[in-house]
Amino acid sequence: MRNSSSLLYSNILILSQYLKSKSNNFDMSKLSVELNIDNAAKRIQDICKAMYNEVESGVYSRYDLIMYYLYNTMLNPKFYITQINRKHIEIQSKLISKKQLILDIQTVEEYLKLLNLKDYESFFKLDEDVGFNIAYKITKSKTISPSFYLEYYKKYKYNKDSKLVDFVRFEKIINLMFDVLKTKRKGAL
Repeated sequence: MRNSSSLLYSNILILSQYLKSKSNNFDMSKLSVELNIDNAAKRIQDICKAMYNEVESGVYSRYDLIMYYLYNTMLNPKFYITQINRKHIEIQSKLISKKQLILDIQTVEEYLKLLNLKDYESFFKLDEDVGFNIAYKITKSKTISPSFYLEYYKKYKYNKDSKLVDFVRFEKIINLMFDVLKTKRKGAL
């Protein structure tokens, strides 16, 4: 698929709308839909054109941009397209990598010892008193990157519903990041 400023704009807008919705199912094919950027504010058009030029120049990929947007939205629900920063995309694109996963595993192993926990499953077990798990807490605090969560949460997902809105939103974003990563690995992104 050919990149365009309209496609990048559409990706951010569609992801933003999905994250605000109550739905938990995202159709990855929506990332190939192009909306008309001409209806956007001039500043947004300029930002999208700059992003398009950077993607086309190989500074970062559309995948890196999408993951950057999702990661920042995870940390700050009010994150918006005007806050996108090229240097940060380059830095954060390294957060979802095998190298970073190794570093995160080392950090988690230290936490396991420190907290006297036996395995990763304990990291993902929902503490019903607070409404979240340890893996969420240390990912949100930037102690570890999303790499650890993406690698292990499907295996250790605790099937209890949390009432903490931010945790539910966090897991929705993690699920979406997982799907984006899977789509990239298939070569469709």
